[in-house]
Amino acid sequence: MNTEDILKAICNYTHKDQATPLAQMISCIEFETFDTLKKKQAPVMGQAHTTIETGREKLLDDVIKLIVTDTATPHHMLTKITLSTDSTKSLLENSQTMARRVLTRIMAASNKIAVEGRRGPGKSMLVSPKTELELRQIDIDQYMTGFSMPRIVDQRIPDGRIIVCRGGDAADPGIIAMTTQTATYMHATNDYIQQYAWFEIELNF
Repeated sequence: MNTEDILKAICNYTHKDQATPLAQMISCIEFETFDTLKKKQAPVMGQAHTTIETGREKLLDDVIKLIVTDTATPHHMLTKITLSTDSTKSLLENSQTMARRVLTRIMAASNKIAVEGRRGPGKSMLVSPKTELELRQIDIDQYMTGFSMPRIVDQRIPDGRIIVCRGGDAADPGIIAMTTQTATYMHATNDYIQQYAWFEIELNF
């Protein structure tokens, strides 16, 4: 996935092929959400960039930092999973048990986004390189047949944390991100965190 695809997967990203001033008053259409009683304009200060790609990279960094900061506190409905191998079971049996437990929690997180956000289930996951390696070690992809949810691996994500995300449109509530030919803009609506669900895992092999 390139930077644009990642932004679309984890937030409400759009690109406008036009030049804009830094002090841009984003259209009321851009930031209208389902919980807005009436249309209103939201002034958002843009950040200048030299190229669209560098703007997207900066935007991705800002989005991930915000998500990581606001998912630092454990979710009260999605408690930490600690998994250890059972010496009485084979390597395959241990991997199956671990993978199924993690997958069950991922599905619960995805459904939570659908219930609270009312825009649909989670569509992607953010994980660290170490967590990605652990998920591969338990061969979790083997059990995700029919449950497509790409994992986005990023070193800025804390080890052990799985963040399920739902990307959307600019008119949806959440983290709204936009690039133009000259600037980037980001705005988090009220209750934007409903676009995400997260939990911690600890795998002891």
